[in-house]
Amino acid sequence: MISYAVVFTAILIAVSWLVGRLLRWEPATADALILIVAFVNAGNFGLSMILLAFGEPGLELGTIFFVASNLIGNTFSAFLQPAPSTGRVRPLSRCSNCRVCTPFSWRSC
Repeated sequence: MISYAVVFTAILIAVSWLVGRLLRWEPATADALILIVAFVNAGNFGLSMILLAFGEPGLELGTIFFVASNLIGNTFSAFLQPAPSTGRVRPLSRCSNCRVCTPFSWRSC
């Protein structure tokens, strides 16, 4: 299920990037589209609906997907946010000075 969440997120990033390129949006707008589309909020309402539709076995899988997608989203979305000065995505190499790589302890890149 974790690999499914990773592949699903990668596909959504690719599709939203392609849509931004096809519509010839500015880079900051295309990056915002990627942030909105790729990192889903599958939790609060989704888990309740999964429990209703698929019962306990479905809820177990849904919870794993929810945790994996939140971990991916809260970690990698920090790299996709546009830098204030340039409006472009910060390269991963610029964030090498971060002490601890968790979503809650990022220093400014």
